[in-house]
Amino acid sequence: MLFTVSSQIKVNPLNIKFNARTFVLLCKKSTTEQLLDHYLIQNYKIPLVVACLKIISKATYSLNNKNELIITINNKKLDKLASIITFGTGKIHGSNILRYAFGQI
Repeated sequence: MLFTVSSQIKVNPLNIKFNARTFVLLCKKSTTEQLLDHYLIQNYKIPLVVACLKIISKATYSLNNKNELIITINNKKLDKLASIITFGTGKIHGSNILRYAFGQI
């Protein structure tokens, strides 16, 4: 899974990572996030916030020549979790928490 962060100013991967962690820790969970949290705990034994923090910390951050930060999740298990969190399962809706955390929205 890839996330791309575009900016008019020079993007610093460490700032993006710090801001993403801060957002995840401080964000309020709506009904969607609560249902997703319950699903992740039940099926993967990991809460939503912990999964997001793990994804943020294990992701690879690289800059391209267009001053865009490319965030790549190389671990298959974390990539699957990121997909479930972002897009849902079909029965459970996904959340924008990672997109907001990475500054895409």
